[in-house]
Parts: sequence; C-alpha cells; structure tokens
Amino acid sequence: MFLGAMFLLGTAMNAYGQISSAAAQADAQRADAAAKRVQADELLARQAINEQIMRDQSERMESSVGSGSAMSGLEGGGLGGIMSLRKTTLDNIALSRRDAEFKAKMLRMGADVQSELASDMMTAGVISGAGTVVRGAFDAYAFSEKYGPAKSAKSAPGE
Repeated sequence: MFLGAMFLLGTAMNAYGQISSAAAQADAQRADAAAKRVQADELLARQAINEQIMRDQSERMESSVGSGSAMSGLEGGGLGGIMSLRKTTLDNIALSRRDAEFKAKMLRMGADVQSELASDMMTAGVISGAGTVVRGAFDAYAFSEKYGPAKSAKSAPGE
C-alpha cells in the first residue's frame, strides 16, 4: 500500500512538473511577444519624431536658400533649389516611414507567432501531464496485479 501511494505521489509530482514547466515557458513566450509589440509601437513613435526633425531641418535649409537668393538679387533663382530640397525631404521621409512600418509589421508578426507558440506550449504541457497521470495509473494497476496482496497470498508456499 505504501509503495502504491509513493508511486502515485511520484506520478502526480511528475505531471505537475510538466504542466508547471509548460506554463513557465508559455509565460516567457507571452512576455517576449508583449515586448515585441511595445518595440513595434516605439519604432513607429520614433519614426514620427524623426519625420518632424527632417521637416524642421528642411524648412531651415529652405529659408537659408531663400535668403541667399534674395540677397543675391536673383528673382526666382532659389525657388528651384527650394522645391528640389522639399521633394528630397519628402522622398526621404516616405522611405524612412516605409522602412519603419515594415520593421514594426515584422515585429508584430513575430509577436503573434510567439503568442500562438505560448498557447501551443501550454496545451502540450497539459497533454503531457495528463499522459503521465494515465501512464502512472496504468503502471500502478499493473504493479498491483503483479505484486498485490491477492497475488502474494496465492503464491505462498504450501498452497
């Protein structure tokens, strides 16, 4: 009886360990996924800041080109340079935004995969733990059939 109880206790502890391990791994995957989502949001927020900096720098340079043109006495000579500078700035902002949006999208996709993986890990841990319990119950039954009190009484000498 004592051996049977110890056997079942060991089985239960093993199943609990498998489920707990799966839960810890799933929690770690969820935390990584959350960090990637924050990283994606931060990437886009920094992109907005960088775009404003690029616009501000472009405006200062446009003012400088316009002032230089006015001081030289040339009419409209700086307008082409200003328009070219503005187009270059807008093109650079668009390329930079596209790059940031792509990186943010990849981070979010990775986070989604990690979230799914966390769910799958937890499911696998529960199934594994349940399998351990079933196998333990089967092994305990087989042990009792082979070495249980009824078997030892029948095989006693003199019967």
